Amino acid sequence: LATKSNENKNWILLTALTILSLYTNYFSAIASVLIYLFLLIHSHFFNKSLIKKFWISSFFIVLSFTPWLIKVVPILTGSAMVKNFWILRPTLNDIVNYFKFPFSLMTYHSISYLLVIIVFVCVLFILNDFVKTKKIELDIVLPVSLFVVYIILCTAISLLLKPIFVLRYIMPVLGCFWLSFAISIPKIKPLKIKYSIIILIIISGIFSNIERIQFETFYDSQYKKMVSIFDKLNMENTVLISDDIKIVTVLYYYF
Repeated sequence: LATKSNENKNWILLTALTILSLYTNYFSAIASVLIYLFLLIHSHFFNKSLIKKFWISSFFIVLSFTPWLIKVVPILTGSAMVKNFWILRPTLNDIVNYFKFPFSLMTYHSISYLLVIIVFVCVLFILNDFVKTKKIELDIVLPVSLFVVYIILCTAISLLLKPIFVLRYIMPVLGCFWLSFAISIPKIKPLKIKYSIIILIIISGIFSNIERIQFETFYDSQYKKMVSIFDKLNMENTVLISDDIKIVTVLYYYF
C-alpha cells in the first residue's frame, strides 16, 4: 500500500510494523532489512516519488532499533552461547529442503505436490500477464524475491561465517511468500481455474493443520517422556550416548 498510494498513513503503518518485526526475532529483522532494500531499489529506479518517505521511514526504524543493537549485540557476540551454538553447517540436502519448505508436508506428500502445481499455475498466469502488459506487479514479485534472497543470504552466512539457519527460521518470510500468490489469484481470468485453485488451497490448508496438530501432540508426549527419564537420573554420574550429533549439541545446550 505504501508503494502504491504513497500516503502517510500507509508509511506510518509500514514503519510501525517493521519496528515490531525487528524486535520479534533476529531472523525477522533480516527479512525486514531485505524488504527495505527492495523498497530502496524500487524507489530509486522505478518510482522516485517514494524516496523522501522511504528515507524518513528508514530513519525512524534505525533510531528505534539502535538501543537493542547497543545493548544486546555485544552480549551475543561475546557469550559462550554463540560459541557453542547447537546449529550445524547446512548440507546440500538442507539447502534443498529450505526451498521445499513452503510445500513440504511430512505425511501427506500429495498435498505438497498439489501446492507446487498451484504455485506453478499462478506463475504461468503472472508471466502471461507480464507479457501482455509489460508491467511488473511489485506486490507479487517482491515477496517471492524476498523468499529466495532471504534463503540465499542466510545459507551464505551459515556456510561462510557461522551456522545460524534451520528450517523453522524460514517462517518470517513464509507469510510474504504465500501472500504474493493470494494477490495473484484474483488476476486469474478463467473463473473455473481461479475457484479450483482457491478450493485446493483450502483443502491443503486443512490437511496441513491436521498434520501439524498430530506432530505437535506426538512431540509433546515424547518431550514429557524424555523429561521424566532425566528427572530420575543422577546427571553428575550419568553418561549419555547418542549417534546423532544434533541430539548431543541440544543436550549440551540445555543440560
